[in-house]
Amino acid sequence: MAILLGLELQPTEVARALLWGAAISFLTLFTYRLAFHPLAKYPGPLLARLTTLYGAYHAYHGDMHLDLQRLHRKHGTFVRYGPNALSVGSVNGYHDIYGYGKKFRKADSYSIHGPGSLIGTPDKAEHARKKRIFSQGFSDTALREHEPKVIDLVNLFSEKLLEDKVTSDGWTKPKNLSDWCTYLTTDIITKVMFTTTYELLASTKNHQFLVAALTAGRMLGIIHQSALFYKFPLLLALIVPAIGKSLTVMRGHIKDMLKRSLQARENNALKDNLERFRKARDPVTGEVLTEDYIRRSCTLFVGAGSDTSAVTLAATFHYLSCSPEFYVKVASEVRSTFKSLDSIRPGPALNSCVLLRATVNEALRLTPPAAQPLWREAEPGGATVDGQFFPPGVNLGTSLYVLHRTSSFASPNAYNPARWIPLNDSDEEKDRIKNLSRSFAPFSTGSRQCIAKNFAMMEILTTLAIVLYRSDFEAVGTGKDGEDGEFEFKSYFTTHTKGPMLRFREREI
Repeated sequence: MAILLGLELQPTEVARALLWGAAISFLTLFTYRLAFHPLAKYPGPLLARLTTLYGAYHAYHGDMHLDLQRLHRKHGTFVRYGPNALSVGSVNGYHDIYGYGKKFRKADSYSIHGPGSLIGTPDKAEHARKKRIFSQGFSDTALREHEPKVIDLVNLFSEKLLEDKVTSDGWTKPKNLSDWCTYLTTDIITKVMFTTTYELLASTKNHQFLVAALTAGRMLGIIHQSALFYKFPLLLALIVPAIGKSLTVMRGHIKDMLKRSLQARENNALKDNLERFRKARDPVTGEVLTEDYIRRSCTLFVGAGSDTSAVTLAATFHYLSCSPEFYVKVASEVRSTFKSLDSIRPGPALNSCVLLRATVNEALRLTPPAAQPLWREAEPGGATVDGQFFPPGVNLGTSLYVLHRTSSFASPNAYNPARWIPLNDSDEEKDRIKNLSRSFAPFSTGSRQCIAKNFAMMEILTTLAIVLYRSDFEAVGTGKDGEDGEFEFKSYFTTHTKGPMLRFREREI
């Protein structure tokens, strides 16, 4: 342009002009976001209102749940947590966003998972069709088939916890339960999905897979808060240098497991979910899934399924070890319900352990498996959330950490499993429990609710029952963690925990 006008500009003048242009562009953008954007009236940190990097920063550090709780205490129900993102901190608001039939779709950030998997399928009708097929892998019939695989691995887990005795009265050396619970749940979900496993309980050979998976989870958490890191991967590599190596390690392990799984079924009729999904049809449309879609989704199930159950188990072990009175009650309930180790299995007897179920619910409440907001975009026509209308294209979400600490719960930061147990059969008590349940959504709600919820609860309850029946355990050190003995964690895309450090001793049965 300068040449056409007959002007001769020096490089410094060009640079200055470019800088001025960039400054004006940013000033215009920031002015719009602060003063004219549909979310401009809602309170929130200045940086969050200006840039998605604010949310990415807290995702990187894994403290987004704490930051959101602090902001909702300060500002109330609505907190602007990004230029186009609003965090909603009320029970009604949560159900207005995620409930059945609501006018929200998954936000664009889910595109990172790709349309070739269930979690990355944005279209509601298509998702519903494919969910009907995948749900067959977690039906009551399927759970009964999965049961022996689960029990075998849980028994191995309980044996491993009792290894390495270091005292004369039979106590073991301390064990990191977050690690051991992840070994267990990853072996279980891969066994159920593919028949082959990483054999994490039996060997340390493949433990590097879990380190790589943690890095990938951290990456996903960052990208879900800021699309900049999806559009410009080099930026992500700068702040998470290990991401390239981690993805390579993960792909290698997954490829190897799939290869072994396919080889194992060449001359055998295997009963696992991979085989079930290959043969399954949508009961409404008759649709079948492609091989690639099945493999991608099964691989994602491994990550989601192992994280959810491992975090819940680790949190439950932590809170029981910090609550001797309730620990004694839960252990007594399990040991009086079952007459032998072999008799512990999913079914009416296990379901009758109300104290056990209560302690799992309370662990899920305090340590939700996914504590970041799962962003949803308002569809054409807009949507109303907790009495406020929002135009199409705006993202809203709720952190389960915030939801699980609303006024529905007395002393919300305290560990109190008894809150889940009705005191009597009165209508007042029924209403109280119903109100708690409405404020409790560890597996999400609505059409996107976790399809493996019943499988996860079966796995968790069976594991705790077998360990409590077979052994005693106690915390090494104080057993305390954060405020009120809270089990501290990092909120990446899924929750990441460390500890508790426990030691075990076999019971005389």
